Amino acid sequence: MKEVREAKEITISINDRILNVDLSIKDADLIETLFNALTEYVKQGSAIKVKQTYMTSPSDSIKVISKIITKVEQMDKWRHETRQLISVLRKKQ
Repeated sequence: MKEVREAKEITISINDRILNVDLSIKDADLIETLFNALTEYVKQGSAIKVKQTYMTSPSDSIKVISKIITKVEQMDKWRHETRQLISVLRKKQ
């Protein structure tokens, strides 16, 4: 029998046109699971339009990245960029 791990906290908000999922940047395994699911979606021939916002410090302005991902290679690149960003943000905590 598998040992039950500590529960991960996620926040879901839903309105008439958006389902938003918030995950802690500390939950790398949960984030990887999300990226794996998105990669599978792209592998099946679907495109995703990503709008990512972030701040690297409280005094920083909000930065916005927008891209359309249609290939697994693009997905891998975005995953790598996001991992790097999360790494920078975690070091600041």
